[in-house]
Amino acid sequence: ESEVLKSGTKKIGYLKISVFADNTSDQFEEELLKLEKEKISGLIIDVRGNGGGYLHAANKMMELFLQPGKIIYEMQTQKDVDLYKAFSNKKRSYPIVVLVNGASASASEIIAAALKESYGAILVGTKTYGKGTVQQAKVMSNGGLIKITTNKWLTPSGFCVEGVGYNPDINVELSEEYYKNPIPKNDNQLQRALEELK
Repeated sequence: ESEVLKSGTKKIGYLKISVFADNTSDQFEEELLKLEKEKISGLIIDVRGNGGGYLHAANKMMELFLQPGKIIYEMQTQKDVDLYKAFSNKKRSYPIVVLVNGASASASEIIAAALKESYGAILVGTKTYGKGTVQQAKVMSNGGLIKITTNKWLTPSGFCVEGVGYNPDINVELSEEYYKNPIPKNDNQLQRALEELK
């Protein structure tokens, strides 16, 4: 879901990511290029309510923004820590605001933290969920399914969100008006993001 919003005289791109599915990164890039054709001067990425999904989708999306060599996230295994870095040269430089809330988890937290720590984006909203583990599903002999936590991911600065969440730069609780009438004008988190990009 994407659209061009106005902030004063500026055109601001808005991209909502509901889930990190297998093809999300391709769709995201397609929509981003459409917005850029409209000559946007800033971007809002909305991951509120996004519980995560495929890490590789988040990785590919970050390749569109980060300079080569910048850390996307760190993966802590039982033995060591692997750094996942950007390597493509598709980087952008316009200002970005990421909208987050208590239901933004896992891959959503990865992109929020990567954009903040490795790009300089501003996070607006409320504290994220705090899912910093990677799990693998294993089928039991009785046909049941067990999820085993194998790794922990950390933000570029080495912070573990597991169980604690990731704080926005600007804490804004969603207004009562929005719950009664969910239109963009009543979305005070979105309005604050637009204010930041004026």
